[in-house]
Amino acid sequence: MANKSLIFYVFFLLLLTQVNAFGLASGYLPNNTMLLKPGESKTYVVELQNNDPNELKMDFVISSDIVEIINKKESYIVGNKTRKVNIILNITMPINVTKESIYEISYYAIPLEEGNGNVQLNLKLNRKLSVVPLFEENKNNRKTFNFSYVLIGLITIGLIFILFRKNLQIIKKLLKK
Repeated sequence: MANKSLIFYVFFLLLLTQVNAFGLASGYLPNNTMLLKPGESKTYVVELQNNDPNELKMDFVISSDIVEIINKKESYIVGNKTRKVNIILNITMPINVTKESIYEISYYAIPLEEGNGNVQLNLKLNRKLSVVPLFEENKNNRKTFNFSYVLIGLITIGLIFILFRKNLQIIKKLLKK
């Protein structure tokens, strides 16, 4: 009987718990990879989210040479129950990039203040993004004239001409007889 009441109380306590957390969201990229031509720039938006009933002060840190935070602040205030704090990143592919180059952008968000609740965890949300150079195929290579087709065509016309002359000579010999 004591076990049943213990299970009931544990289950009841589990139902009373509430989890309040912060989040870090970004747009979808296939394989978490952005393709950029050399010298090209694109914006990428990262969203800070707060599910806590209190507002949260957060720090956002990014590590990469090819990224600039457009709306950089010392800290970001994320209101309670909000998902509307956007951090806009400008990602620029260097002009002198090689085909083998892959740039890794890692960023994280961390709360600067302690949260509320019975169990407080100091969390840091990490994310990674790969930026790969995109090289266009040289259009001049696709328009080059292929002389092998011309050569095959000339050989075919030559063979037809030779066979036609042979057949014409055979027909003339048959008609003379």
